[in-house]
Amino acid sequence: MFQRTPRRRVATLRTLLLAAFAGTWLQAQTPVVPMPAGTNVVLGRVIEVGTDAPVGGAIVTLTGHFDAAGKPAAPTLGVRATELPPVVNVMTTADGYFVFRNLPAGMFTAAIRALGYMNSDFPPTLIEIRDSQKPTEVQFRVWRFAAIGGRVVDEHGEPVAGILVSALRRVSTGGDVMLSRAGAGLALTDDRGEYRIAQLPPGDYTAGIFSTTTTLPESVAAALDPSVANRENYMATNRELRQSGFFRTWGCPTCISNSHEGHHVGGFVLQRPGVPLPPAPDGRPLGYANTFYPGTTRAADATTVSLGSGESRTDLDLVLRLTPTVTVSGMLTGPDGPMAHVMLTLAPPGTDRGDFETPGIASAVTDSRGAFAFLGIAPGDYTLSSSLALLANEVTGEGKPLWASQALTVGDTGVAGLTMTMQPGVRTSGRMEFRSASGAASRPTQRQVLTLQPVRAQFWRTLQAVVQPDGSFRTAGDPPGRYILNASSPAGWSWHTTTLAGKPVLDEMIELGAAEVSGLVFTFGQTTNRVSGRVSDSSGAPDADAAVIVFPADSSAWREGIFTSRRVRKVLATSAGSYDVATFAPGDYYVAAVGARQALTWQDPQFLDRLIAGATKVTLGAEDQKTVPLRTITLTGRER
Repeated sequence: MFQRTPRRRVATLRTLLLAAFAGTWLQAQTPVVPMPAGTNVVLGRVIEVGTDAPVGGAIVTLTGHFDAAGKPAAPTLGVRATELPPVVNVMTTADGYFVFRNLPAGMFTAAIRALGYMNSDFPPTLIEIRDSQKPTEVQFRVWRFAAIGGRVVDEHGEPVAGILVSALRRVSTGGDVMLSRAGAGLALTDDRGEYRIAQLPPGDYTAGIFSTTTTLPESVAAALDPSVANRENYMATNRELRQSGFFRTWGCPTCISNSHEGHHVGGFVLQRPGVPLPPAPDGRPLGYANTFYPGTTRAADATTVSLGSGESRTDLDLVLRLTPTVTVSGMLTGPDGPMAHVMLTLAPPGTDRGDFETPGIASAVTDSRGAFAFLGIAPGDYTLSSSLALLANEVTGEGKPLWASQALTVGDTGVAGLTMTMQPGVRTSGRMEFRSASGAASRPTQRQVLTLQPVRAQFWRTLQAVVQPDGSFRTAGDPPGRYILNASSPAGWSWHTTTLAGKPVLDEMIELGAAEVSGLVFTFGQTTNRVSGRVSDSSGAPDADAAVIVFPADSSAWREGIFTSRRVRKVLATSAGSYDVATFAPGDYYVAAVGARQALTWQDPQFLDRLIAGATKVTLGAEDQKTVPLRTITLTGRER
C-alpha cells in the first residue's frame, strides 16, 4: 500500500516537481511523439545502493522508442531535431515504489532524478515491456552522493582561509598518471580553514590545492575590461587570444572585480583565484606548489580514499607552505618573427594540460613584442608549451597550426632570457572509401571530417580535416606524438576498418614524427557488427542488475588508460536480462557481465584485468553478428 510522504520531504518534492514542470515546458517547445496506447503496467521501486533503503520523492522518467509507424524501435543516443520521443513521469512514494499504466509493448529507457543522488542517464537503463496480464517488475538502485572534507593550515598550524580545495580522481592516460578534478568538485576554505566537497559520485578520491595563475601584459589586461566604453576592444582582443586557447567571457575569472586587478610587476599583472596573498618581505608574490593529500607536491604520491554510496570522509587535512615565488620570462617567436598576443602554459608533472583554466597550470600571454612572463611560480619541474591554430578555409579544413614545447626546471632564482620558437605541425593524409551493400563504390552527401585526439594529455586543439568530394583528406598538421583517429560516420554508414599502407591500424592510433603520415584509408559500409545475448545470474535466472562490458583482448591500449568507444563499451542489461551492443572495430574482444554496482568505475585497467578470467572471448569482423550468452561474474570486495 502506498504511504503518505513525510513532511521533511516537502521541500525536496517541490524542487523535483519544478524540475519536472520545467522539462515539460521545454518539451512543449518541440513536437513530441505521442505515447501509443497499451494495456501493460510497470511496477517498480527505487532503492539506495549499499543500504537498500527506499528512495522516496524521486522522479522516474520513462522514454518510449518507436518508429514513424508507431512500431517499437531500438533506442538511439540522439534525438531527432524535429520531434522528441514520448515521455511519461511519476514520483516514487515514501517507500520508493512507483507504477506506470497503459503502456504499449516495446523498449523503454528509464532515468531517475532524486536530490542527493546521482543521475542514472548513461549508460541508459533499458526496460523491455511485453504484452502480458502481469506487471513488468523492475528495481532501480541509485548511488547517494559522497563527500570529502578537512582542514587547511599553514606550516605553523594556523588556518588558511579563502583557498580553493579540489576533489581529485586518479586518471591513467597514455601511460601517465594524473589527478583530474571530479566535475565541479571544489570548495573554498572558511575562516577556520575548513572545507567540505559534496555531490561526489562514489569512487576513489584525494584532495588537492592547485596553484593556478594567469599572467597578462598590462595592456592586454586593460583591453579585456568588458565595460561598455571598451566593448569593441574587448571583443577584438578576445577573438585574437582565442586562437591560442585563451578565452574570457566576462571580466577576469580569477579576480574579484575588474580585468586588470592583481599583482603588477614590470609591465605584467599576476591574477589567481581565491583571496589575494600578501607579498613576501622582499616584495615578491607569495605562492605555493600544487599540494595533494596527505602533504605531497607530487601528484603520483597522493593518497586516495575510497568512498561508497553516501559515505563521507572529513579528515583529508592539508598543510600549505607559502613561500616567495619566482619569475619565468622570455620571448616567443614563429616562422615570421615574434608572436604577439599568444598564450603559453607552464604545467607541472601530473596535470592535464587541457586549457588555460585547468587547475594547477600557469598561463601567460605575450605582449606586442612577443615577450612573456610567468609571475608567482614555485620552483620545480615544468613543461613549457604553446600552440596556435589559425583556420584559413572552413570548406577545405586548411589552416596554419603552430606549436612549441620544452621541459624546464625552475630554480630558486627563476628563469630569464628563454626563447621559444614555434614550428608547423605534421600533416596526415589519406582517403575515405564507402561500399554499399551490393559492394559497389558509393559516396554520402553529408559533410565528413577527421580529427586527431592526443593520446597523452597536452595542450593542443587540432584542426578538423574536411573530406573532399573525391574522398581525400589532408590535415593542417599536429605536433609529433601519438594520436587517436576519429572519423565522423555519415547517417546510414558505419566505420568498418582503418589501414595505413595496407596494414590495419591498431586501436586507431598513429604516431606522428618529423615526416607526413600518408596512405591512411578509412572504409565504411551500410551494415555493422553486433554482440547480443542474455545475462543470467548464478541460479540461471535472467539478471536485470548486470552491466555488460566489451573490451579488446589486446590489452596494450586499455592498460595505458586509453578508452575509445570503438574498442571499449559498457551497457546495462535490460529488465529481461538481455543486452545488445554494436559497431566495434574488427578484432578480438572479451565480453563479460558483472553486477552494475561493481561497475561504476569500470574504466580502470585493474578492474578490466579482473574480468578476463570469467569473460567470453569473441572475434568480430566488420559485419559479424554474434550471440554470446553470459553468466554474471561475482567479484570479491565491497560494492560502492
